[in-house]
Amino acid sequence: MSNIRIKTIYNILLNLYFPLILTAGFNSVYAQTYPQLSWHVTLNEIEISPGSKIPYGTEGDSLRVNVLRFYISDITLFRNGILLAKDSIASHLIDFANHSSLTQHLPAEQEFDSIRFILGVDSLLQEYGIGKADLDPVNGMYWTWQTGYIHFKLEGIYYPKFSSEKEITLHLGGYRTPHQTIQQLKFTCSPYHKNCLNLNLYPFINYALKSDALQIMSPCLKAVELSANLTQCIHPE
Repeated sequence: MSNIRIKTIYNILLNLYFPLILTAGFNSVYAQTYPQLSWHVTLNEIEISPGSKIPYGTEGDSLRVNVLRFYISDITLFRNGILLAKDSIASHLIDFANHSSLTQHLPAEQEFDSIRFILGVDSLLQEYGIGKADLDPVNGMYWTWQTGYIHFKLEGIYYPKFSSEKEITLHLGGYRTPHQTIQQLKFTCSPYHKNCLNLNLYPFINYALKSDALQIMSPCLKAVELSANLTQCIHPE
């Protein structure tokens, strides 16, 4: 085979496959650097493990969290206050017992500097009734068509050192006035790495204890109050 013919075949193969190799390499690098939002759940400085009994405060009390689930919806990215992108997935279910659910890929094609989302399920979605995937009622986060979705669910047991244990069942939801519990949050963030939000349950549970509000299982004004308090317990790490 002549050198000219070999060179011609080489050029043909190079033109055919080089773009594919280049694209694959780009996608690989992009996948590694694709911005993410992740969640870290603590009780002050103590990381919480599902079902584990951990110290609560400094007086010898303790706490066990058995169930922790909540929705975040309408993830939106901004740069200099200008909307850049919105997540194609309407709602994400964050499940404390499902490690993979604690991280969400962000819909970024350009550099951004802040993120906004709502804690809960958008009221328009709830008007449509039950959904699929993370919004499927099989996840145990739906009441009825009248009351809609549970936006935040916390179940566990509080063990005071000098008195009997107290069961915690906080199912916070409601999307109609006066029981609207949907909360909007916005944080600065980076397009280059994993952005982590810390949910510190200590001040939230402490507020519920002082308010004598450890049993909520339907929309109510106390759920509205606790939902507003919950937003103050979420901070970037």
